[in-house]
Amino acid sequence: TWVDGFSEQATADALQRLKDAYAEGLIDMEVTTNKTSSCRDKYYAGQVGAFTYWAGKWSATIDENVKQVNPNGSIVGIAPIKELGQYVERQSPVIAITNKCENPAGVFKYLFEVMVDGDKGQMIFNYGAEGTHYTMDNGKMTQLPDPEVPTSSFTNIFVDPLIGISTWTNGDPMADSRNPLVQTTNDIFMQNSKVAPVIVSNDVKSNYAPTLLDIRTVIVTDVVTGDMTVEEGMASYKEQTSSMVDEILASLN
Repeated sequence: TWVDGFSEQATADALQRLKDAYAEGLIDMEVTTNKTSSCRDKYYAGQVGAFTYWAGKWSATIDENVKQVNPNGSIVGIAPIKELGQYVERQSPVIAITNKCENPAGVFKYLFEVMVDGDKGQMIFNYGAEGTHYTMDNGKMTQLPDPEVPTSSFTNIFVDPLIGISTWTNGDPMADSRNPLVQTTNDIFMQNSKVAPVIVSNDVKSNYAPTLLDIRTVIVTDVVTGDMTVEEGMASYKEQTSSMVDEILASLN
């Protein structure tokens, strides 16, 4: 049976915890309006001490940017706090052959199989083109600056080699050259995460989703920053969304 998670007591409890932490100054005062770039910039500048972000390749990028501000600085990946239990790994994005494809066998053979061939094709989809994204010297691979962000090293072109589904015929060429933080933070995440459930949707849910998101965002902001009590926020949410939520649940259950 499907329920509206935002209407549950667990949401009210979470809002109270956020409200208390905000009032005590334990979390960033702009937490309700921060973008991911805002979080990164504040972290680089030392304005916040921790934030949740991607493991793996992003850890190297963040570490490089921290050192530009503070050459002696470094980052540390941490396991989830006890109350959280596990990090949540999003559902993986996929590429697929549609039923309108005129040559599905060709797409499979010359795209899918090449991506996971363990050799030259996989190299392109993982690390890009030699001379543009990396150099090779006596078998040692060195990643070049990112063409779009020259202050950071290029990491991968499409498939993240740390979480790919295929193996390398002669081993991962970056295994010995990769920033240890990349492997360490990826290991921490993989050992302490669970895959998010598949999102179920239909036309009714899709139609109301943007409106519900806007309402929830306002409620969270007003409650956390002190303009509303938790009880007032939950009551306001129910008043604004009950008809939409009822229609969605009726279509799903």
